[in-house]
Amino acid sequence: MNIQADRAVSFFDFCEDCIRVESSFLTGMEQVFVNDELISKKLSWRFKSVHAFEVKGQNIEIRLRVSGILFSSVVIEFWVNGEMKDSDEWDLKRIMQQGKQLRAQQSWWKLLLTIFIFGMAGAAVGYSLASLFKG
Repeated sequence: MNIQADRAVSFFDFCEDCIRVESSFLTGMEQVFVNDELISKKLSWRFKSVHAFEVKGQNIEIRLRVSGILFSSVVIEFWVNGEMKDSDEWDLKRIMQQGKQLRAQQSWWKLLLTIFIFGMAGAAVGYSLASLFKG
């Protein structure tokens, strides 16, 4: 399980295949990848969602649901042939707190990069003007 600034990413192993599920907290976009190939994509604002597909002759379902008191948790379940094999669950309060931390870290890098870029541009303009008037 991996929580990024705007989405949760879950990984499930099936035989030699890696199944990755991405669920956006902001847009409701859900994507399922098998070995980095997009298999299913759905925009969902419902409390339950199912992505069904087949891998090596096995029926696979990825079930996403929002549950808990005041819909406070997100559950992603991995089903093979009608049997649940694995699941991930997130507490939304913890997700939002980690998202804020990630955005704060990213904003520092963006600020430093912006300062560097404008500093280099200012140095180039200053050098050009000095060369022009030195003349």
